[in-house]
Amino acid sequence: MSSLSCNTVAPMTPSAAGPSMPTHELPQTLERPSRCFDSGDISPATLEAVGPDLAESKPTVHFIQEQLYLHTDKLLAGLRYIPVPPTHPSYSLPVTFSVTVPFLSDDIEYPTHILAVLLPSENEAPEAPIPLVPIHGIVLAVNCSAEILRPLIEGDDEDSEDSDSTTYKLYLPVCSIRLPSVEALITLRNFMYTKEVDALFADLFPLPQPFDHETLQRAQQSESLDCKLALVQKLIWAEPGVKHLLRYGSLVLDLWRTACCLGMHDDGFWDALDLAWELVLIALNFVLNAPESGV
Repeated sequence: MSSLSCNTVAPMTPSAAGPSMPTHELPQTLERPSRCFDSGDISPATLEAVGPDLAESKPTVHFIQEQLYLHTDKLLAGLRYIPVPPTHPSYSLPVTFSVTVPFLSDDIEYPTHILAVLLPSENEAPEAPIPLVPIHGIVLAVNCSAEILRPLIEGDDEDSEDSDSTTYKLYLPVCSIRLPSVEALITLRNFMYTKEVDALFADLFPLPQPFDHETLQRAQQSESLDCKLALVQKLIWAEPGVKHLLRYGSLVLDLWRTACCLGMHDDGFWDALDLAWELVLIALNFVLNAPESGV
């Protein structure tokens, strides 16, 4: 089973810092991973794993993305209805997962692969559960350069379990990858499918009232600090003190490291992550430099 280890050198994380931590100890910008292939290409090995027909026709990333956009609802329905358990014991992790689904439908595109997430842990016991995250291999392929997808497994000629059954078996290759956070992977996976920046910010900053779409859009499109202050103010006033800001910073850093491990190369994602990190740094500067009477 192929696996990929993330060896990104991590800066000091907010979760490891105290409330009086000066913000100069944090990176001012989050470095983007280098692309392994040109912007219009997908790794030949990845194309072969996703489907031999794609490997032969060699469609462009732009063409595939257009087709995926047309089928977004079907793909998301597949994620919702695929009966994959959230975890599996590491000592018995299969190479291929056999999944029984109640029906096949033109309105549902079931995932093709399962990511087995190896989390950093001081105690990697054999019985430790490994998080399982289903994904459509082609979605991962057009968004990330990491070569972790194993080839698809052909099922039996007869998909149904027996002639009278209405259930069907799917065979999903299991691909192991070492990542810092399964929650960050879920957030990143959601963005790969929807490209919704609002949802990305809602995951990174779980506020009672999410950021207003128009304010968020203005902040992305402008270099002016004034356009970002309304967002910063919401972060500061979400809770008293600085701990929640450090927690938000940890979520952003986990997402960054996860994206680097997978080789995420979507510019819209990185622009959004840059803004999220900038908001955290501005908010921390405001709070840590404010007089004791309050911000």
